[in-house]
Amino acid sequence: MQCAIIVADVTDKASFESIQTYLSNLNYHNPHKYVEVVVVGNKCDSPKRVVNKEDAIKYGNGLDYIECSAKDNINIKEAFTRVISKYLMKNPTHYNKRRLKLMKK
Repeated sequence: MQCAIIVADVTDKASFESIQTYLSNLNYHNPHKYVEVVVVGNKCDSPKRVVNKEDAIKYGNGLDYIECSAKDNINIKEAFTRVISKYLMKNPTHYNKRRLKLMKK
């Protein structure tokens, strides 16, 4: 299993329209693997927003969605934590092996 974060700009509708292309590319390059995906709407602090949260979720076909601002450091850590948590929930043995290695050092 692999993970991916797809970042789109809430001030640019075309960036959300590209999400399907990115998902198609993920499927093409990983045909037999499950990919855990989180869609991130960046620039949530901008007054020039053109894509609202409901539409952003539709563009991502209902995938997990979170909004952030790289400029103001809003939800950056949470976006990465979310995709890693989803991965570990599906792969608990991987988490336990890594944890044991860290504890032995």
